[in-house]
Amino acid sequence: MTSWAVVGATSFVTPLILALIARDLVLGFFLKRGMHVFLSHTTCPGCKYQLIGQTVDEAGGLRCPECGRPTTLTELGLDGPDDLLPEAPTDSVG
Repeated sequence: MTSWAVVGATSFVTPLILALIARDLVLGFFLKRGMHVFLSHTTCPGCKYQLIGQTVDEAGGLRCPECGRPTTLTELGLDGPDDLLPEAPTDSVG
Protein backbone atom coordinates (compact mmCIF):
# COMPACT_ATOMS: atom_id res chain seq x y z
CA MET A 1 0.00 0.00 0.00
CA THR A 2 1.38 3.40 -1.00
CA SER A 3 1.05 6.29 1.38
CA TRP A 4 -0.20 9.39 -0.39
CA ALA A 5 1.86 11.59 1.93
CA VAL A 6 5.08 9.96 0.66
CA VAL A 7 4.00 10.29 -2.98
CA GLY A 8 3.02 13.94 -2.45
CA ALA A 9 6.29 14.78 -0.70
CA THR A 10 8.35 13.04 -3.37
CA SER A 11 6.55 14.80 -6.20
CA PHE A 12 7.25 18.15 -4.51
CA VAL A 13 10.81 17.58 -3.26
CA THR A 14 12.31 16.07 -6.42
CA PRO A 15 11.56 19.05 -8.73
CA LEU A 16 12.68 21.42 -5.99
CA ILE A 17 16.05 19.68 -5.65
CA LEU A 18 16.49 19.60 -9.43
CA ALA A 19 15.68 23.32 -9.65
CA LEU A 20 18.22 24.13 -6.93
CA ILE A 21 20.91 22.08 -8.68
CA ALA A 22 20.17 23.84 -11.98
CA ARG A 23 20.34 27.23 -10.24
CA ASP A 24 23.72 26.37 -8.69
CA LEU A 25 25.11 25.24 -12.05
CA VAL A 26 24.02 28.46 -13.76
CA LEU A 27 25.34 30.67 -10.95
CA GLY A 28 28.62 28.75 -10.90
CA PHE A 29 29.04 29.24 -14.64
CA PHE A 30 28.51 33.00 -14.45
CA LEU A 31 30.72 33.34 -11.36
CA LYS A 32 33.54 31.43 -13.05
CA ARG A 33 33.15 33.51 -16.21
CA GLY A 34 33.19 36.77 -14.25
CA MET A 35 36.30 35.74 -12.32
CA HIS A 36 38.06 34.79 -15.55
CA VAL A 37 37.26 38.16 -17.13
CA PHE A 38 38.43 40.05 -14.03
CA LEU A 39 41.65 38.07 -13.69
CA SER A 40 42.46 38.42 -17.38
CA HIS A 41 42.49 42.22 -16.92
CA THR A 42 44.90 42.04 -13.99
CA THR A 43 47.73 40.10 -15.62
CA CYS A 44 50.98 41.40 -17.05
CA PRO A 45 50.75 41.65 -20.86
CA GLY A 46 54.27 40.27 -21.15
CA CYS A 47 54.39 37.23 -18.86
CA LYS A 48 50.77 36.86 -17.58
CA TYR A 49 51.89 37.34 -13.95
CA GLN A 50 49.04 38.43 -11.66
CA LEU A 51 49.41 42.12 -10.80
CA ILE A 52 46.79 42.12 -8.05
CA GLY A 53 48.09 44.04 -5.03
CA GLN A 54 50.94 45.81 -6.87
CA THR A 55 51.54 49.47 -6.11
CA VAL A 56 50.63 52.00 -8.78
CA ASP A 57 52.45 55.33 -9.19
CA GLU A 58 50.70 58.71 -9.51
CA ALA A 59 50.62 58.50 -13.32
CA GLY A 60 48.83 55.14 -13.26
CA GLY A 61 51.88 53.09 -14.16
CA LEU A 62 53.30 49.97 -12.60
CA ARG A 63 56.08 47.49 -13.25
CA CYS A 64 55.66 43.71 -13.29
CA PRO A 65 57.75 42.17 -10.50
CA GLU A 66 58.24 38.99 -12.53
CA CYS A 67 59.51 40.23 -15.90
CA GLY A 68 60.04 43.95 -15.20
CA ARG A 69 57.79 45.11 -18.04
CA PRO A 70 56.25 48.56 -17.41
CA THR A 71 52.53 48.87 -18.04
CA THR A 72 49.70 51.26 -17.27
CA LEU A 73 46.21 50.84 -15.87
CA THR A 74 44.69 52.04 -19.15
CA GLU A 75 46.68 49.41 -21.04
CA LEU A 76 45.22 46.78 -18.71
CA GLY A 77 41.71 48.20 -19.17
CA LEU A 78 41.33 49.17 -15.51
CA ASP A 79 39.72 52.35 -14.17
CA GLY A 80 41.94 53.05 -11.18
CA PRO A 81 44.44 51.61 -8.72
CA ASP A 82 41.62 50.25 -6.55
CA ASP A 83 40.93 47.67 -9.27
CA LEU A 84 44.25 46.00 -8.41
CA LEU A 85 43.65 45.90 -4.67
CA PRO A 86 41.54 43.20 -3.07
CA GLU A 87 38.73 44.51 -0.90
CA ALA A 88 39.57 44.79 2.76
CA PRO A 89 37.61 42.48 5.06
CA THR A 90 34.70 44.20 6.74
CA ASP A 91 34.47 41.89 9.75
CA SER A 92 34.13 43.83 12.95
CA VAL A 93 35.33 42.11 16.09
CA GLY A 94 33.76 42.90 19.41
